[in-house]
Amino acid sequence: MLPKVAIVGRPNVGKSTLFNRLTKSRASIVDAKPGVTRDRLYGEVYWGKTIFELIDTGGIIPDDTQTLTQEIKKQVAYSIKEADLMLFLVDGEEGLHNWDEEICQLLRKTGKPIILVVNKIEGNKREALSGEFYKMGFSDTISISAIHGLNINELMEKISAKIPKGEIKKGQKPFSVMIVGHPNVGKSTLINKLFGSQRVIVHDVPGTTRDIVEIPFSLGEDKFMLLDTSGIRREGRIREGLEKVAVKKTKKAIADSDMVFFLLDMSMGIIREDLSIGSFLEEHAKAVIILLNKSDLIPASLRPLSSPEQTKSKTKNIYNKGKLLQPEKSLDEKEEYLNAVKSQFNFLDFAPFIFTSGVTGKNLEVALTKAKEIILAYKKPITRTQLADALAEIKAKRMPRAGTRIYDLTQNHARPNNIILRTNNPSGIDKTFLRFVTHHLHKKFGLEGIPLIIKIRNTRQKHGRIGKIDPVRDLKKH
Repeated sequence: MLPKVAIVGRPNVGKSTLFNRLTKSRASIVDAKPGVTRDRLYGEVYWGKTIFELIDTGGIIPDDTQTLTQEIKKQVAYSIKEADLMLFLVDGEEGLHNWDEEICQLLRKTGKPIILVVNKIEGNKREALSGEFYKMGFSDTISISAIHGLNINELMEKISAKIPKGEIKKGQKPFSVMIVGHPNVGKSTLINKLFGSQRVIVHDVPGTTRDIVEIPFSLGEDKFMLLDTSGIRREGRIREGLEKVAVKKTKKAIADSDMVFFLLDMSMGIIREDLSIGSFLEEHAKAVIILLNKSDLIPASLRPLSSPEQTKSKTKNIYNKGKLLQPEKSLDEKEEYLNAVKSQFNFLDFAPFIFTSGVTGKNLEVALTKAKEIILAYKKPITRTQLADALAEIKAKRMPRAGTRIYDLTQNHARPNNIILRTNNPSGIDKTFLRFVTHHLHKKFGLEGIPLIIKIRNTRQKHGRIGKIDPVRDLKKH
């Protein structure tokens, strides 16, 4: 187990900059605007033989009674409680602040080791200014510049001397599972229910989560990394620079993840942001589970509008709202409702749909179990013999256009959801036939939740052997 070091201080003293410097990453969003970091972020630091887990925290404003500020304080309190060492960061450019002195008293009460870190010291004048912080009486004090890397090695030496030795547990790389959805869809509430603690801040202000919050967990012997993300809105509706940065980071993380939990807010119905996110997942061929969240608040007469004209309308909500769905509603009515939702996401027809509630915890374990099944199925190779049997079954039920021969199906093991189809006539493989092939493969190999990409190769076969292979033509079917 790795020792933990928490960075603590008031807003805008450079905590996120120092976090990124020590973890050699850009995991934490940095901006001149105070209060950017809200949830606590974790990252591993390696320095010679010293290894530890670093925690970035939100800025503490001692006298602020606003709800969001109080939630940030709770996150900082969790970090302080689990930390082996605290880095108390102050701003050497602005000088000693009243809040610094109040935070100082708060940290001293914990009885844990503290290093006072005076940041933003880039010149002699500021170095002299930093002297006023020494009157707070900390035995371990150091002046640094996180943005320029000044005295970072000296800081690491101090940290190394105060924390226990960390050991890295060897084993499989954890599977990464991202939770995505539009702002205020209930991602953070669901995570907190899942882990039984206030792991991330929940607030009714859309966009509360900004950074990507990584949360490790296990299912049996399998290790997972759950990633909470900022809510995604359509690009045309994004105005604030911070939101643009957060959404850009979220989309990159989605592209790099193993699979995605895609949350829909059933209390308000499907909105255009949902369709936009779904299209992004389709474009990047992500393994996905669609969670119908807040299912305890589903209106009874909600029916998705299915026509293209209605979907393209300027109406934000493409449902007709009605009364709340009562528990005694028949299974047939619920099935009808589910089918209506699925019709809006026919381009993700490979994905399972699960009703969930972040408040009651409904079906959360079911969703995690399904996620494990999908990821393991994605990683499992399909042999040539298995694909040959599947191809024989396909040919027995349906054939492509006249004059078109299919020689074999093979799997690209670097990208397991890529299937290569070799044929003498690529133009004879139409989308209808490809749809039949993908549906058959999904059913035969248990590939629910996994998009298949069929890559068609133009191949000439002579005397039973495959001849020259022409450039690949990709056809993606989800």
